[in-house]
Amino acid sequence: EPLAWRITQSVVDFCFLLDLILTFFMSYRDHEDVEVCDLRRIAKQYLRGMFFVDLVACVPSDLIQLLSNQSLKKANTSPTRLAFLARLMRVSRIFRILRLRQLARLQDIGIVQRASQVIMRFRGLRMTGFTVGLLWVVHLMACGWYLCGALHTSPELESWVARRQLPDQSTLLDMPPEVQWVHSMYFVMTVFTTVGFGDISALTTKEIVYVSLLMMIGGVVNGMVLSSVMSILVESDRKAVAFDKMVGVLKDFADHTQLSASTTQKLLMAASRQSRRHPDVDFGKARELFASFMIPRKVMADLPAKLFKGKLAKNDLFRTAEEMRVGHALPPRLILFVASMLRRREYSEGDIIYHEGDAAMNLFLITSGICAFVALPEGYYNEADLSPYQLMGPRSYFGEFELLTARETRIATVRCESKKCLALLLPRGCLHDIRKDF
Repeated sequence: EPLAWRITQSVVDFCFLLDLILTFFMSYRDHEDVEVCDLRRIAKQYLRGMFFVDLVACVPSDLIQLLSNQSLKKANTSPTRLAFLARLMRVSRIFRILRLRQLARLQDIGIVQRASQVIMRFRGLRMTGFTVGLLWVVHLMACGWYLCGALHTSPELESWVARRQLPDQSTLLDMPPEVQWVHSMYFVMTVFTTVGFGDISALTTKEIVYVSLLMMIGGVVNGMVLSSVMSILVESDRKAVAFDKMVGVLKDFADHTQLSASTTQKLLMAASRQSRRHPDVDFGKARELFASFMIPRKVMADLPAKLFKGKLAKNDLFRTAEEMRVGHALPPRLILFVASMLRRREYSEGDIIYHEGDAAMNLFLITSGICAFVALPEGYYNEADLSPYQLMGPRSYFGEFELLTARETRIATVRCESKKCLALLLPRGCLHDIRKDF
């Protein structure tokens, strides 16, 4: 084997072994969606689960080959041992394919989630993803089409591979595997796209059965890809119209207030970033669905504990509301209605969430990070000297005083104290609607 291939295989073997070891130190989520960090429980969970599959997948193929060669040199080696080693090599390769499930773990990593969200915003990348998926399905079906020809009793006489004539009057039987694969891919693509040039066709019973199945799969896959592409184009156009409308409003405001070109550009860039991070979505239809009792009560009762990864239902706001309803539990629809009205916002350390004297527009529910009411100590006048006097962590809420007492402006200043803070914003009007309905 070439040196580059041996090096690649050694690196892959090392990565598989490293992953096997690291899994004993990686947390997991139990059936209640609680993260488990205890090493003893992690090891027990892994040993009862996929450890055996991962262990067999880590056996290097070179080691199995070496054992096979040594066994062949021994005169007293039993056929059973040789058969076992051959099966072990095949099972190891199959288990390596099964280990692709590890890629699903990446979805739980925050940076991977953010990267995938950024990628999905680009229409070209999403279209490329669908194209790659289509080619993968075509490749699988092309392998099946080639296998269909190879399974004939006399492939050199009956199969489509033998009937396929090349410009030099030779057949595909005389060509290397990559050329046969290209012709097989070409035929499957003509079936999937319903072009059907007719230069390759099915004649035998096996080929007719497979091509019939291929046409059914091709129709489904082709319809799914086309509908997905059309939805991407329509969604992108809708977002583009909304963004152009927002840009037009800001430009009119800049012209009216005689802002400089550089300030206007900064304003537009900031608005563009915020619109991508926090799209304005109307969940009015979702509220109508919850109110119409179209969703079974059992399903509706289970939903609140899963909203925003379970953080919303644990917020002190609902605990306080339940204490006010003495003897009565909160209806599940209340949390669902609140969730449909919330807007997610992210703040960085030092960001002023609102100033004293600002318009009181939202109620804030903290899901992660720390915020604080801040004020200037006596004798200080610089905003940089603002000092916290009341801290608020996850599950806390703030900003309700002005909304419930009909005050129009804030009476305090709130600042983000942690490196990052995630909050859910409930607009003032939505809060009053909730109070009326519940």
